[in-house]
This record gives sequence, C-alpha cells and structure tokens, in this order.
Amino acid sequence: MKTEYLIIYGIINLVSFLLMTYDKRMAVIKGWRIPEVVLLGVAALGGAPGTLMAMRMWRHKRTKMLFSTGVPLMVIAHILLYYQFLA
Repeated sequence: MKTEYLIIYGIINLVSFLLMTYDKRMAVIKGWRIPEVVLLGVAALGGAPGTLMAMRMWRHKRTKMLFSTGVPLMVIAHILLYYQFLA
C-alpha cells in the first residue's frame, strides 16, 4: 500500500509541477491560462510540493496570498497526514 501511495503521490506532484509550468509559460506569451481553482485543487489533492517547487523555480503566483500561504500550509498538512496514516 505504501509503495502504491508514493507512486501516485509522485505522479500527482509531477502533474502539478507541469500545470504550473504551463500556466507560467502561457502567462508570459499571453495565452490561455489554467484557472487558479484547478491549480489549487491539484495542490490540495496531493500536488502541493510540486506546486511549491514550480512557484519557486518559475517565480509564478508568489505574490498571490492564496498561493504564497496556502500551498506551504498544504505541504505541511500533507506531511502530517503522511505520518499520521502511512508511517
């Protein structure tokens, strides 16, 4: 069970990182953007570390309060949930 969870968690984080990367690219070229609710939803479902990495790497959504505080809090919540249920 633990191995399957970690694989799924890794995939979700890769997807969240790629979504943030795509959204940043579209912001630069003024293209179609991914709604913030989608980005935050994927982060809440387990992709918070990937979202946070993309935020820092691409300097994207860092000034938005919901992202700058919400995503790090989601990372902490995911760590706590991991140790509560899977460790």
